[in-house]
Parts: sequence; structure tokens; C-alpha cells
Amino acid sequence: MVYRARVISNETFQSYGYIIVRVGANCNDVYGMRDLAAFPDSISNSIRKTTEGSTSKYYYTDTKAYISSPIGSGYDYGMFYLPQVNSYGLVAKLDSDSYVWLGALYTM
Repeated sequence: MVYRARVISNETFQSYGYIIVRVGANCNDVYGMRDLAAFPDSISNSIRKTTEGSTSKYYYTDTKAYISSPIGSGYDYGMFYLPQVNSYGLVAKLDSDSYVWLGALYTM
């Protein structure tokens, strides 16, 4: 399954080889992801709800995403472009706790 996502942090790439993304589901367009908390139950896979008594709290559970490369990759070779923070793009689910960044979505 492919999802829309926003880059939250790319600081972990140099040390660990992945970036941090916020994944959105059931979005009609990327602009709907600017405020994921607006509709937390229907828009984001990255928002979880906790209830304490009569108070509900929403919090983000951002996840890691590896970078895909169209031209080879390995130690000291290959080519890719690291997406900047707040970039919108597409990610595909790899396993229960990670995704792969497929590329950016052009937004004007």
C-alpha cells in the first residue's frame, strides 16, 4: 500500500540511514496533511488517541522511512536526493514499523 507522507526530520539519515515521516491515510490531497490533527480519526495513521477519564488526547507516532534510489546504492556509490523537512511525498509500507520513501509530490 502506498501512502502520502510529510518529512518531519532528516537528521537521522547520516547516522542511521532513515528519515522520520508522518504518514497520512485517506487524504484527498497533500494540502489536507498540513494539519493532520484537524481530523485525527480519519486522516492520519500517525495519530493515536488516548483517553484518561473523560479527556481524550491525540499524539503523533511518527515513523522511520528508508530512502529509495533509482540508480544503485551501497557503501560509497549510488545516487539519491535527501528530501527536505516538510516535503510531501509517497511512502510504501515495508514492515510493521517502517516505510520506504518513494519520492516527492510536486506541490505549487
